[in-house]
Amino acid sequence: MSDVLRVAVDVASAMHYLHNMQPQVVHRDLKPQNVLLDLQGRAKVCDFGISKMKDASLAASSTRLQAGTPAYMAPEQFEGCSATEKVDVFSFAVLLWECCEQQQPWRDLSPMQIIYAVGLQEERLKRPGRCSEGLWELIEACWQQQPELRPGFQAILCTLKQLEAQQQHQQQPEAGVQGLHLSQQHADAGPAAAELAAPSPQQHQQH
Repeated sequence: MSDVLRVAVDVASAMHYLHNMQPQVVHRDLKPQNVLLDLQGRAKVCDFGISKMKDASLAASSTRLQAGTPAYMAPEQFEGCSATEKVDVFSFAVLLWECCEQQQPWRDLSPMQIIYAVGLQEERLKRPGRCSEGLWELIEACWQQQPELRPGFQAILCTLKQLEAQQQHQQQPEAGVQGLHLSQQHADAGPAAAELAAPSPQQHQQH
């Protein structure tokens, strides 16, 4: 579980940085395939091919609905609502679930079935067996149906660091992150991933 928390903190730090840029950047496709690990095991967010500035339109055409990965998309993305930072929070919750469960979310459903289940039926994935109570509460908060009920990444980071501190006092088997398919190849090579692990306030001011 410590590996999961370490990756979660790195990703949350990157997203907090993006969401505090001027103008704010919404990733819109946060998923394990878009998280790289460097040689030190630090996670970095990459692939901003469909990222948008805050409030950019997500017109509900069939073409635009493909801009993202349904298994990780927030309900409002299916409806064509404006892109706010809370869509990334929802995706982060699904990513955390996959960290714990070590399998792809909604793997038995088609994209249209996922849209129906998550967007219309408000269904959510079941709690993984190796997920602590504290982490599960965070996941549930992050994938709330209503965007305004989801926490921001500053609050998410505070919770994750509290969970890390608790974890340091426990001796439990590592959950590992192998099943995430996080790539260790060229994690430091691309400019998209270079500064997004956990930038300092000084770095933020320089951008």
